Amino acid sequence: MFSRFVWRFVFIVFVLLFAGSANADSIFHINQAVVFIGPNFGFGDNVGSLLAGPGISVSGGGGAACEFCSSPEIPPFSPGQSLNASVDFIAAFEFVDGFTLRGTTYSPDTVTFGTSFITSGIFTFPVGRKSPFVFTVTVPALFSDIHGIVLSTGENLTLAINPGKLVLNFDFAPGTPDNPASYTYTSGEFVTAPEPSAFLMLGTGLLGVLGGTRKMFRRG
Repeated sequence: MFSRFVWRFVFIVFVLLFAGSANADSIFHINQAVVFIGPNFGFGDNVGSLLAGPGISVSGGGGAACEFCSSPEIPPFSPGQSLNASVDFIAAFEFVDGFTLRGTTYSPDTVTFGTSFITSGIFTFPVGRKSPFVFTVTVPALFSDIHGIVLSTGENLTLAINPGKLVLNFDFAPGTPDNPASYTYTSGEFVTAPEPSAFLMLGTGLLGVLGGTRKMFRRG
């Protein structure tokens, strides 16, 4: 009788542990990432993403909202003005172009991902320049985890992205009698620090993602 009780207890513990592991997220560490963030003129679709790590790679795009890039009209910024480079909202994979998990390539419509955000620092626009130029600023950045699910299998995914940096580009317009000097956001990206060869592959893939996005714009 005591033996049956022990085995029943062991069986219950085993079932509970198995159930817990079955429902737990599969965490994938993303050590190679390029996420392009363009100006958002009010209709989104200003993000192109390519993430990769051991056992996983995913590409796609979506939208982002931030102080330096957001709609309804990208505002001009003044020389000497300080700006927060954080991204308040980013849907890196609102649509998925490609998805590979543990060596198996899945149809893009069998996986879905939630939204995220990027935490970064504050920078200040330079002053004293009298001719047009492009101002580029690089600031450290942390990309919050992206959660998703493989619809065909029910597997929960967490993409834990390595720390990286935001590289932001602004066009400078010199002052005129009618308009003061200003900076306007043109493009930017979040990048991790992969090996040079991996970075080249990611950049090539990202061009394909952005090319697909442009086609979508033309169809719209």
